[in-house]
Amino acid sequence: MSLLTGRPAGDTGDTGGTTDPEALFKEAKRRERRRRALIGVAVAAAVSLGAVILVVNSGRTAAPPAPATGVGRSAGPVVHAVAFAHHGLLAFVSSGALWVLDGSDGSLRRVTTTGAGAVDPVFSADGRWLAYLVAAPPGPDSGGAQLWLARSDGTGARPVRAVAQASDLSWSPTADVLAAIESPADTTANSTPEGTAPSAVWLVRPPGTARMLAGTAHAVHCVWSPDGREIAFAGAYRFGSLSVVAVAGGAPVVWFPAPYDPAYPDAYNPTIPTRWLPGAGILFWIDTDDSASLEADGLPLYDVRAPGGRAVLLGTTLTSTGSVTAELGGHFAIVSGRSRYAWQTKTVEICAGASDVCTAVAAPASDVTVDPSWSPDGGTLTFVEAPALSGGSVGQSAVEGWYAAHSLWSVRIGGGPPTAVAGTGGASAPVWSGNGRSLLYEAGDGLWLVPASSRRPVEIVSPLFPTGGWPSYYAQVDWSGQFDWWSS
Repeated sequence: MSLLTGRPAGDTGDTGGTTDPEALFKEAKRRERRRRALIGVAVAAAVSLGAVILVVNSGRTAAPPAPATGVGRSAGPVVHAVAFAHHGLLAFVSSGALWVLDGSDGSLRRVTTTGAGAVDPVFSADGRWLAYLVAAPPGPDSGGAQLWLARSDGTGARPVRAVAQASDLSWSPTADVLAAIESPADTTANSTPEGTAPSAVWLVRPPGTARMLAGTAHAVHCVWSPDGREIAFAGAYRFGSLSVVAVAGGAPVVWFPAPYDPAYPDAYNPTIPTRWLPGAGILFWIDTDDSASLEADGLPLYDVRAPGGRAVLLGTTLTSTGSVTAELGGHFAIVSGRSRYAWQTKTVEICAGASDVCTAVAAPASDVTVDPSWSPDGGTLTFVEAPALSGGSVGQSAVEGWYAAHSLWSVRIGGGPPTAVAGTGGASAPVWSGNGRSLLYEAGDGLWLVPASSRRPVEIVSPLFPTGGWPSYYAQVDWSGQFDWWSS
């Protein structure tokens, strides 16, 4: 282990990350979160974890420099505990291992005992519990992961054995109940009614009691209703209709039947629910022809507000995390545009919940806009502005360079043009604090805090991935799958 006095970033050449893009492309049809589990395994296998460096005086301020080349780095995370004081709980994955930083007392706890590919940490709504996945070993049918639960400070971690091959974790917005998809190792079980052990929605109550939600057999995607009383779900193949079932029990109700053309009986067009809007409808994609290639370049996004209601087309977006975000003030945001390249044809649009009319945020024609995030009161939207590129290399060097050129902007709903958030060069995946006074974002493979007290960004944690090993798919890097932040 070597002590770090700076924060160098490495560059191992034009490699495209630790996972081959075409392999990820083939895996995309088994859902984005399954792909993240595989990425976690690849990352963890590539490094041996080192010791943590806990900095107790101050964090490094100012925006990160452009990536350097040929500089080594310790495998353990660097954590600036004092800078995070009184800012809640931060769960983060560093080189495959899951950690929790507690802002109330400055403590840091390693949650996972090995570097076996932890992904998707997510706190319960009340901040009492932490759920996460530990990826299964690589193999021809791998892609699932073991579900684990812990207290929010990282103690008491235990696997939920009842839920195998888990994915799509989401907590109820009103209770300590976790929804997860349990998928069979043999995905053909979802293709026909005769298939055995199909996937389904499971509900888990801490510390680990689990039950399958009746009526959700073959489900591969699910979202909670805003009041936590219902779950919308959809399956694959012929089970792809958008349906809603009460958490307390009862028969599912079909809201939108999956489009079906009898002229092509072997072609399916399953739905993929992504958000259930407060006081409005369910946003979902239609996976045209169940095609991996079409999904990789974006799917049509719709809004339906009642069972059998008319579905309104909102635009075309990627199905990756952050492409759609909702808030409580009557608006939501999408990242409209086709192309699997992260740096092509992407535009953040603000949509009115009452009318489903969407308007692009103002930005130069030479840039793309991505990563929308709402303040808790719904009055301000932050987003990332980045150079638009024509394609080209998606190797590590090119990907790092593009992300380093990002900047964070904010816009008030109903007032004035967007303004830049000072000192946030390289920003991605912004998240607001619970009180709306602070921001957290990723930059340069670390997590940075913009505190209310100084408004000067300070680095809290680094690194998330190994040096030179960002897993990317056409320059898409799933930063949000590496951390979660809870604050009151």
